[in-house]
Amino acid sequence: MPAPSGIRQKFYHLQGTSEYLLVDFAVLTLAAPDKFLVREIHGEAVFLFNKGNAVQIPPLDAEAFVRNPLERRRRLQERMELFGPFVQKEILRGNLLEALEFYRDVVLQALVEGLRMRHGPIHYDFRMRYVYRELPPDVVRRLEHLAFVKDAEDLAANYGEAFAWFREASEAVDEGQVRRQIFES
Repeated sequence: MPAPSGIRQKFYHLQGTSEYLLVDFAVLTLAAPDKFLVREIHGEAVFLFNKGNAVQIPPLDAEAFVRNPLERRRRLQERMELFGPFVQKEILRGNLLEALEFYRDVVLQALVEGLRMRHGPIHYDFRMRYVYRELPPDVVRRLEHLAFVKDAEDLAANYGEAFAWFREASEAVDEGQVRRQIFES
């Protein structure tokens, strides 16, 4: 992590253990601006060293949190309008790898965030993490279909569907809906 984060993190794979098992070791300074301790977002924190309870678990600032996904939605909409069409542009140029990269990095990423804001804004910025348990099964199935492309024709078709779905999902996100979901969790 960058030095200003106040976090030092290393991942270890212990010899003789499953290739899927890692130790995620993080040391956070008291000055770290985000310690990832808000229970509603990150779950229960486990402290190995917290002398004199110097670090306290902060409550969720729901009012501030309501503003975050709404601001992110606005930026995603702008980003999609500006850079989403580059998928089609690169397909027309025959630059299929570049088209695929724009599709994955701009269109699918924005779509996933928009869907998360609509269906569970507490983790709106968790990207693909936990989509199978936090998004409705029909939404995940449709997203899987759009994520896997077999050729340029499929990419063009999926791009159009994903772009339209992003618009629909992001326009369905409003302050009242986010507020209800945040205060219900």
